[in-house]
Amino acid sequence: MKKITAFLMMLAMVASFGVYAQEAAPAMEEAAPAMEEAAPAAPMEMEDDSWMPVVELSATWQSKYMCDGKVANPHPITALNAFVGLGGFRLDVWSAIDMTEYNRPDGGSRAYKNNREYRAEEIDYEIGYAYTFADLLPFSPLTLDIAWKYFQYPRALFSHDNPLDMTVYLDNLLDPEGAAFLGTGVTFRYDLEHYTWYAWYDVTFGYNFTEKLSASLSSKLYWGTKSKMRAAYGLNRDAISSLLLRAQANYALCEHLTLNAFLEAGYAIDREVRQDWKASDINNEENFRAGFGVAYAF
Repeated sequence: MKKITAFLMMLAMVASFGVYAQEAAPAMEEAAPAMEEAAPAAPMEMEDDSWMPVVELSATWQSKYMCDGKVANPHPITALNAFVGLGGFRLDVWSAIDMTEYNRPDGGSRAYKNNREYRAEEIDYEIGYAYTFADLLPFSPLTLDIAWKYFQYPRALFSHDNPLDMTVYLDNLLDPEGAAFLGTGVTFRYDLEHYTWYAWYDVTFGYNFTEKLSASLSSKLYWGTKSKMRAAYGLNRDAISSLLLRAQANYALCEHLTLNAFLEAGYAIDREVRQDWKASDINNEENFRAGFGVAYAF
């Protein structure tokens, strides 16, 4: 485990210094963690003048459900996603299917009113718009993204979350004609129901080995305001809460069908956040998960 941790920390250092290109998990009253960590580090890039619709359907098996590095369900889930994009606008629906009896009222998480085995423990809806300024900056295209989201927890004791995300992203700091790409950006999330702010900074490096095979390394660093940290951890101060690292490989079977696999690690950065994680039966101060999936786009 120490070797794995050291290796992943090395990847984070590489990502952070540019050698490579679904919020700490909310408290019960803020509802269960949401999907954001399963989504790509960078916003979906879409030409604002392209009105050709883009549709993508995907399914991903995950060894456990983690949100911003913290474990929410220690058992496997299947994530299903449907995305439709048109001229910069997008509609996205994501769901986490509980593959075990963990979410049940008589044990497990004790967070749901009935057994969620083979049912959705969370369904997320998103409406967003992204605009890319291709020539505004001399060193990278600049994307501005805004998205309204609604996170629903069917039959849960808490019900839902309702955040608004605003992202500024530099799409590629490297040669656009080269095989490698390096993107970085920051996302601010405002909870429209609990009136709390938090943000995360991410860096993603990718490399296209061939037309079919590519890989990426990414890191996300999460920061919460005093109100957010108070609601999630009982802290009366701002804090950098956690770090999420991800390594992913993609292989295109054909023009429309792609396979992927990933390894992810979450680390509690703040001392009191680490204590909170360690006090949980399903968390450590560092958490790991793996997964694989398939995506069909047309």
